[in-house]
Amino acid sequence: MSAFYVNSDLFDSEQYLALNSRLRSKATALWALAGSWMCGQTKNGFVPHGVIQHLRATVETAKELVRVELWSETDGGYTFLHEKKFWKLQPQGRPALPVVIRATVLEQHGMHCWLCDKPIATKAELHLDHVHPRSQGGSDLAENLRPAHARCNVRRGTASAEKFMAQLRAEGVQ
Repeated sequence: MSAFYVNSDLFDSEQYLALNSRLRSKATALWALAGSWMCGQTKNGFVPHGVIQHLRATVETAKELVRVELWSETDGGYTFLHEKKFWKLQPQGRPALPVVIRATVLEQHGMHCWLCDKPIATKAELHLDHVHPRSQGGSDLAENLRPAHARCNVRRGTASAEKFMAQLRAEGVQ
């Protein structure tokens, strides 16, 4: 089963703020419920017209999501837009980290990359890196996670943290 994860930036976005205030809570609920439904059906962004009624929403609410460009209307239903910015599907077999673990790691370590020792400016740049990689038996517990730049985390791969940090020092990055 897949999972639907919402980026917290949605609620500060111009699309969300442009929602009709009368429909905002209903449209937000429909957007989230449809995302959850979509994952269970593995529809990868597509929500058929019939699902809107099944989720006890109205066409008016769906059209509001289209109006603010969170959805587009397509043949037979609606398609999520801004997928890279506001939502993502988590593939089967690899659940996302629970929010409480992410919050614990950020509370303990702040928005500072443990690999290059530089600040992480935005949430888009933030990854949680495994001190001891999962591929080598590392856990998803907060004690084994540290904030890292996405580029640092991806570049490190499964190399040991010590080896990667030595490489950054040799390049003059750290």
